[in-house]
Amino acid sequence: MDREDLRKKVDLAFLSAFYGGMLTEKQRMVLSLHCEEDLSLAEIAQEVGISRQAVHETLTRAASRLEELENALGA
Repeated sequence: MDREDLRKKVDLAFLSAFYGGMLTEKQRMVLSLHCEEDLSLAEIAQEVGISRQAVHETLTRAASRLEELENALGA
């Protein structure tokens, strides 16, 4: 994992700590497995029982939502 990927993962985990309650249960679970457990998309897909593409889309939507919330509510 390169430095930029790590920074993005840490930023997502940080935003999730503040705004995670505003995500869906599935988004919180996938985000937690990605950021906290450091699982790959394939490993998350197997764990959750969805496709790798669905994991990617869920992470993308969750990240977008967290950024929207930060922009709207962050100080």
